[in-house]
Amino acid sequence: MRPQKYPTRHALYEWLRREFRQDSIWQKGPYVVEEFVISDNSIEHSPSLEVFVDKKRHTITYTCNQMVDQEGRFIGVLMGKNCIKENIEMRIRKIGNIIGKRYAELGYRGFFDIDFITSTDGKPYPIETNTRRTGGTHVFDFVHYMFGSNWHKKVVALSSDSFKYGNRILSAKNILRKIESVRFPMDNKKEGVIIAALSYNKPVFGFIIVGQNKKKAFGIYTKLNKIFSH
Repeated sequence: MRPQKYPTRHALYEWLRREFRQDSIWQKGPYVVEEFVISDNSIEHSPSLEVFVDKKRHTITYTCNQMVDQEGRFIGVLMGKNCIKENIEMRIRKIGNIIGKRYAELGYRGFFDIDFITSTDGKPYPIETNTRRTGGTHVFDFVHYMFGSNWHKKVVALSSDSFKYGNRILSAKNILRKIESVRFPMDNKKEGVIIAALSYNKPVFGFIIVGQNKKKAFGIYTKLNKIFSH
């Protein structure tokens, strides 16, 4: 609820009355009233981390920035070297350890993530957790396998789960042929595009892009867009 949308208290109350009458959820409880946090619109406004819990302990597997569109819908993740400001990463890891410890005490086992939003004054606020494998698990699995436990000091990974490449569905063979110039390993280096998922019902695929740094990763992404813009 944005304050500027309601010029008077009366206008706000009228909207609330209509909302309460239309949705039966308001006839039941409990309710949680939260502050509206205005988020930073930079690339770092939606950090996230994943935790794995087993019988012995909880472990933070990776931290990342979630890539979202203008409507706030998840696109993919950005993770690796210098992808999150150090002070923000320290704060979200501290929160992740507190929640991870509590989940373990409650008996939870397996993966879960914690999504954050960063306010305009640079503070991360946890907004939800998802008790499952997450949108970046396969990205982490790949870079960890390919570059080892210190992968986050070596590379940057950029992913998308739903890259729309056009209006006509192409075969896997044609897609791989078209992206030949940017396919991993690109120029005999451990950089480039990996196709992670492919739809046979619509012109969409998922990818992981690996670069030596953020500039390289986004540069490869720009090249990928140009390939399918013609």
